[in-house]
Amino acid sequence: MVNKPRTIPVIIGRDTRPEYGPNRPWYAAMAHPSDVCRFHPTNRLPPEADPEYNGLIFNGLTALMTPASLDLIEWLAAAKHRHIIYLHDIDWCYQAYQRYHPREAQRLEALDKRHTFFLAVSNNQKQFIRRTFDVPEERIQVIGVSSPVTAAREEGAPPTPRPCRSFGTVATIQPRKGTDFFVEAAITACRQRPEAMFHWFGQPFLDPGYHVELARTIEAAGFSHRIMFHGHIQDTTACYRQLDVALLPSRDDPFALCVLEAMSFGKPCIGFKSGGYPEQVGDAGIIVEEMSADALARACLRAMDNPDLPALGQAARTRYEQHHHPRVFVPRLLRSVKQIFDIDGDTEQ
Repeated sequence: MVNKPRTIPVIIGRDTRPEYGPNRPWYAAMAHPSDVCRFHPTNRLPPEADPEYNGLIFNGLTALMTPASLDLIEWLAAAKHRHIIYLHDIDWCYQAYQRYHPREAQRLEALDKRHTFFLAVSNNQKQFIRRTFDVPEERIQVIGVSSPVTAAREEGAPPTPRPCRSFGTVATIQPRKGTDFFVEAAITACRQRPEAMFHWFGQPFLDPGYHVELARTIEAAGFSHRIMFHGHIQDTTACYRQLDVALLPSRDDPFALCVLEAMSFGKPCIGFKSGGYPEQVGDAGIIVEEMSADALARACLRAMDNPDLPALGQAARTRYEQHHHPRVFVPRLLRSVKQIFDIDGDTEQ
């Protein structure tokens, strides 16, 4: 009898675009199929009469924010079989749930902890899940995250040395991502170094007025030609190639995809000691201890004069290859799924 891989139904939510940030680890997984279990996307609830149904909610609360979200959460709360929720932006999404969908938030708190397992992107996020939903630690596995936006191997070679002057990020414009810190630090750096350039690739999120005020601040300082918002860019690889340093001063971010992808391009990264950023970069990134624009500006100015910056970028690339590349992330994801669902390598279906 021929062995067949176990099919795992996956709910990924209403937004299924590959370029949508939280979907990137899903598409990384889809690009590396397994002979033991395979993921099948669906937005349909499983039959209630199927006691063997094991499913994966891939983008966590983002995926649960579907037209039938309350039905799905109620179904999960009453389910008597195992299911996995892979969470990316758990803290921010949960706060949004409490504000805009209180019934769903209440249901989430009532999930059956005997049958619900969580996959977290960082230890920081694991502790949030444990505290917020009162989940036993053994029900939460930290597996990180990945993205199909990855530099080609030839781009991983040590770059030709060039002056460090271009800082930037690929992210939505919002307070959570620290765009105001970015702008204030950029203005300070530009006043001291005429060669410094700052680029933000991404569009406003939720509050367009926030972006407008920041643009006015830049214009008033006289740096509109050196601190630039470029809007949404479809080909983000072009953005990373343009930067010398990835600068993302998030107030809280469980595992910023911008940082992950910049590391794959061998770019040194600068960020605050918050969220999952310190876990992400380890010793291969610049961690700013004080959450302030002045501290951020000082870090940028030091980077411009740091002769070891190219080596730090190569260390970031190496760390990405060893911990975050899809060919490393996907086996880690599959190991967790197989363990939770008790799938053996020679399982037949």
